[in-house]
Amino acid sequence: MRTELKRARILLSMPVAVLIIGTAGFMLLENLSLMDAIYFTIVTISTVGYGDIHPTSVAGKIFGIVMIIIGIGTFLTIVTSVTQMLVQMGQDKLRKQRLNMLIGVFFTEVGNKLLELFVQYDPHIRDIRKDCLFSESWSTVEFACLKEQLQHYKYIVSPELIELEIMCNCWQSAKWDTF
Repeated sequence: MRTELKRARILLSMPVAVLIIGTAGFMLLENLSLMDAIYFTIVTISTVGYGDIHPTSVAGKIFGIVMIIIGIGTFLTIVTSVTQMLVQMGQDKLRKQRLNMLIGVFFTEVGNKLLELFVQYDPHIRDIRKDCLFSESWSTVEFACLKEQLQHYKYIVSPELIELEIMCNCWQSAKWDTF
């Protein structure tokens, strides 16, 4: 969230900085009043070019060219960043929906049956299963140790142990029972 806020501040400050630099530059190089310099800067960076005010000096013309390039670059940067933020928000929403769907499946009867099957396909499950037998007398330290051990456990599905027919039957029976 901090990076998004920082990014928004930068995006908002960019056009303000361009306006200030352009106004100051046109006031100095073209001897324009504050209002004329602001107006000329906005007309220049927006590439409108009404023609009522135009640079008269070589330095003013060069500065005008630079301001056009900076103005277009700033505008494109803002449009790109806003588009990227909107796309990212959409992707985050889609990712959350998919995650919720996945969690929903595995917290239903289908998921429980599939998890029971997948555990059987791990050739090393017996090694950790004995450590998971706990009692009411366990302390917080023992639970913390088990949690640590489970977090570092590398679950493996051994393809040669998989019986697709059993998995398919389990899926079919659980699917219709649950939904």
